[in-house]
Amino acid sequence: MFKLINVYILLSMELVQTQRDNQIQIDKKIVIAIIRAVAEHNSFVIRYSDIQLDKLVEDDDEFYKLENAMYEAISEGLLRGIYRFSGSCRGNDLIVVSPEPLSREVLNVVDHLAGLYQFRLYDGSGEMEEVTKVLHNFIKMQASGCLEAASPAKAVYSLAKTYGLAVQKEAQLDEWHVGKIIYKIEGLDKSVVKEVYYCNRCMSFHDDEEFIEKCRSWRFAK
Repeated sequence: MFKLINVYILLSMELVQTQRDNQIQIDKKIVIAIIRAVAEHNSFVIRYSDIQLDKLVEDDDEFYKLENAMYEAISEGLLRGIYRFSGSCRGNDLIVVSPEPLSREVLNVVDHLAGLYQFRLYDGSGEMEEVTKVLHNFIKMQASGCLEAASPAKAVYSLAKTYGLAVQKEAQLDEWHVGKIIYKIEGLDKSVVKEVYYCNRCMSFHDDEEFIEKCRSWRFAK
């Protein structure tokens, strides 16, 4: 069964994470490798083996140094919004990448659901795909609000901004500030697109009036 590594340590670290984010020195290649894996699978849930750090370094010594640093950073909760659940081996470790830090209650639910990966009495023929999709949608539900539909693209953008990757912004908004904003992120061959539009998903009723809100959604684009 997958188990969250040092869940209480991770959670206590999250309490001071905001203040520490700018102090923790994380090599950009580690962040790029992670966001590439998230973008490739378009999922909040990936395997440790999906993170292909070797494509960013040519020297073996540098690779082993960075790989150890990356595993330590993920395991010890030094990367904001990233959590590791142990698998049968390091490559099978489950990595959850969220746009925002997750609460203890949410992490406990993820921990229990992740146990289905190795549940011998699982009814179905594709537990790997099915459980991954359930976990992905659970994280999406936690990260979204009535005015914003979160996606792995938002998690990638958040990581890029938090850890100092170069981000180029191109706004394509009309006079009402509706449209899309395209972000080109260092090391990523896909763009992150934030759509801004009017919606009535969060209509408020007061004195029989309806209020139309501005909503946001996120996606990847070539």
